[in-house]
Amino acid sequence: MSALPDYQIVGRPDGIPLIFLHGFMGSSQDWLNVTKQLESELFCILIDLPGHGCNRRLLHYGWQETARAISAVMDVLNLRQAGIMGYSMGGRIALYTVLHNQYRFSFLIIESATPGLREEDDRETRRLWEDNIVQQLRTTPYDTFLAQWYAQPLFAGLSNHPEFPQLLARRLNNDPLALATAFQNLATSTQPDLWPLLEKLNIPLLLLAGEKDTKYQQILRRFQLSVPQASWQILNGCGHHIHFEQPERFTTIVRSFIHSVSMPAA
Repeated sequence: MSALPDYQIVGRPDGIPLIFLHGFMGSSQDWLNVTKQLESELFCILIDLPGHGCNRRLLHYGWQETARAISAVMDVLNLRQAGIMGYSMGGRIALYTVLHNQYRFSFLIIESATPGLREEDDRETRRLWEDNIVQQLRTTPYDTFLAQWYAQPLFAGLSNHPEFPQLLARRLNNDPLALATAFQNLATSTQPDLWPLLEKLNIPLLLLAGEKDTKYQQILRRFQLSVPQASWQILNGCGHHIHFEQPERFTTIVRSFIHSVSMPAA
């Protein structure tokens, strides 16, 4: 039985319920620029992922345990159904959770995330890269690791954002050894290949990627071909971390999508 993870509630108890899952090295605090714009109409459930934030003790959690923990939070809150939204690692977990327990979810929003790796060669290449990241987290000074992480092309220009120092301060609150274990347990290389399951997805889906994030743009377009009924949008001027870079625009798109799939037809 999975232990109940710590979570934060923001918004109206009678609002549309939406679960928020952050990315690697993040926490529920990463979503506050979004939830402050949605709290008057939504019931927001912000869950810290295993090894992150207040849940750094949940070190043994892999894919199944994390999905069960999300459902356990819903049970405690007496939610028969909820929407779920995830960014990057959180997006991969959200997709896995929905595909293995679809009746519990009313809609899905995925920001900059992949359904997995199809080819074994790609999986092995990724595994070697991830092993190196884990080794760095365990042996390199954490502030040095963070500087190297955000120097990746995936995050080009992010350090120029006026709120980047605050984001970095939140990252420094993590335990790098807990992050290393979480990164191993929830790695892309260990993620089941979800591409063959996408045809079974029958709840409303919104896919988001940034214009500057060419890798995840390509993934989004492949994703949309597998789920033709999905809504999708590529945001101009954005990289990988859309809801941090452009929280107002991100929130406008999310709100419009939620209202379109949650309101009864006229």
